[in-house]
Amino acid sequence: MMNEVQPGRHPNFDITIFDPVEQRVLRRMEQIFHLTRDGEIAVGKQKSSYRYALVKPCGKMRGILHTDREVLVVFSAYEEFQPRSIDAFDHIMEQLPEAFRIEKVARILVSGDVEIRKKLRSLFESRPDAPVVIPYHYSEFSLATLEADIVSRMREFSFSRDLFSMSSPLRSELYFYGRSDLINEISSKLSSGENFGLFGLRRSGKTSLISGISRALSTRSGASVTIDCQSPSVHQLHWNELLHHIASELKHAFSVKHKIGNVEAYGAKNAATTFLEDIRVIGKQAKKEFVAVLFDEIERIAPGTASSSHWNNERDFLLFWQSMRAAFQSSSSPIVYLIVGTNPHCIEAIKLFESDNPLYGNVEKRFIPMFTPDQISEMVADLGGIMGVEFDAESRMKLFQDFGGHPFLTRYACSFIAKSAGVRPVKVDRTLYARGVNEYTTEAESYVASVVGLLEEQYPDEHLMLEYIGQGDLASFEALAQQDQSLLEHLYGYGVLKKGIEGSYFNIGVVEQYFANKAKPVKLLSTEDRLAEISKRRNSLERKIRVHVGTVFSVHFSRAKRRVNLVSKLMERRRTDVAGVDFDSLLAEGASPLYFDELKSIILGFWDKFEHSLEMNKSEFEYHMEVVNKARYDAHAKDVQDHDFEKARVSLVELESKF
Repeated sequence: MMNEVQPGRHPNFDITIFDPVEQRVLRRMEQIFHLTRDGEIAVGKQKSSYRYALVKPCGKMRGILHTDREVLVVFSAYEEFQPRSIDAFDHIMEQLPEAFRIEKVARILVSGDVEIRKKLRSLFESRPDAPVVIPYHYSEFSLATLEADIVSRMREFSFSRDLFSMSSPLRSELYFYGRSDLINEISSKLSSGENFGLFGLRRSGKTSLISGISRALSTRSGASVTIDCQSPSVHQLHWNELLHHIASELKHAFSVKHKIGNVEAYGAKNAATTFLEDIRVIGKQAKKEFVAVLFDEIERIAPGTASSSHWNNERDFLLFWQSMRAAFQSSSSPIVYLIVGTNPHCIEAIKLFESDNPLYGNVEKRFIPMFTPDQISEMVADLGGIMGVEFDAESRMKLFQDFGGHPFLTRYACSFIAKSAGVRPVKVDRTLYARGVNEYTTEAESYVASVVGLLEEQYPDEHLMLEYIGQGDLASFEALAQQDQSLLEHLYGYGVLKKGIEGSYFNIGVVEQYFANKAKPVKLLSTEDRLAEISKRRNSLERKIRVHVGTVFSVHFSRAKRRVNLVSKLMERRRTDVAGVDFDSLLAEGASPLYFDELKSIILGFWDKFEHSLEMNKSEFEYHMEVVNKARYDAHAKDVQDHDFEKARVSLVELESKF
């Protein structure tokens, strides 16, 4: 067993290259760290100079910084902080051998700017995926500085960050977990001349994976460009214009001199040939063995789901991929492609517009897998450790069981747990876990909706299957699965469902709860069920409206004027009917003599008193109240048509959310 590293300085560490003020910082550091390596670097066009040291945490410092690796310390002697000082960290790491030995998240900046603490905090408020940089002014890290003050600053800049709640795609490897094997596999396939399709739900890390694959390809004698099909600058192009766009992107990315074909050369008749000629030359001039085109959000240019009509209703998709396949199959062409999206239908369809689908059988398909228990443990241990939140073994396993290995849903659960902890550092046990997850599940619907929402919008069959199984209608679920077996394959691939001995079941608890709480699909409800649902919801809404009217009137009118103003909006005959009924009884939650339509008239009559509390405009309120009032099918023993039922549901949801 190796001896634990002790505070001090390696014999080869040259402290004399540092300024005297920096030497004083290093002499204090060697009392709590082991100084291992030194160096100096120039960054940017202005060749700004930075000296640096690598220090290994000793004793309790390992726990505070949550690492056994060497921590990079950068000295910036400039009195005015510039963001390029942060860039220096990455430049240093790129040139150092054995980068795996260096801590990638926690870093230390010692600056000559007396306002460095304030400025760095402000900078990172808008950069949630930035590393944890702990700032000190030269005067704050000296032989006279108490260890408690040094530690306090470390905790301030690590504990205050919520590293779990990052929602934007990850453009660097800094907080990227659990996908290295998949990235290496896809990169290997592409570099070997094989096309690939990668699919997953929203928030499954597709865009982050593309960034990772792009970085990996650059180390394999190849290069890549990413085409974001979600951008109007892409999906509004016609098929031949998109070919020209890709050639332009490749030329720009590789800074080659080749002049690509003009608009005429990329006309409908010659676009495929011109594209092939251009990428051949670009590949040669760039000296790349292969060139990968990475298509993100492919459904935005795929029939049935495209964002522009010509990709939906015309032959653009067919012509574009016929051109791409021809370029790929040419022996002298360097091009390969990766197709990334939510649903693989565009590569599964055998025919498109009565022609063979050029992608069918030519693209290997893979769904993005959920994290394994070990990957979940690694992610929450690393990120939680930096934040001062340690998850015990039971909590880490519970995270996997409750959220099925979905990284986005798991991270946000951890965010809620961390927030509920209060004081840090803290160890998450079953009691703290339960409190945080309970708070999370009360708000989890929006997070789950962000994951499965695209299915409801663009892939309703898969979404309907989840509704069926969520509502316990296994017969309808199985019938749809038999009708189109690819639907079940997709849901298994996404990791939302798993296959058991007796059938399918939800893999993610919060997703199961989301669909269990949803109203039953219209197709599942009998006439009696529809009447019962509308009657129950309308009666509940009516009670809430009475309470709301009473509250608003109590705020805006004196006791003497409340009843007078209330009945002033009733018809003359109804005023006689309620004569002698006091204000409180008129609005009694369970025994009011007022009709639903009369409540609408009262609110509209005093709209200036209600508009701010209802957060909708007058016409919207009147419309939704009218729809609900007309939905009295139970009173007339009428059947409820699908359209009318859905319309009533929409208006009920809108009003329920306001009252």
